[in-house]
Amino acid sequence: MQVLGLPLETAIARLEGEGYQVAWEETRSPKPWAGGVLRVLRARETGPKQALLTCGAFGPPAGTQEAR
Repeated sequence: MQVLGLPLETAIARLEGEGYQVAWEETRSPKPWAGGVLRVLRARETGPKQALLTCGAFGPPAGTQEAR
């Protein structure tokens, strides 16, 4: 299950292609400008061919030029 750092949609597609049932949850940055692409921060196998992904979007919202 090598999906850390991948965009959420890519990680889900990869795991489902390997036969996993995938659930996910989102965590949020304490910084008020969090947004952008959801990426996998943690992946756990919760059962046989079952995965739980924790994702978060850190950085400027998608489509902005803002860098912090």
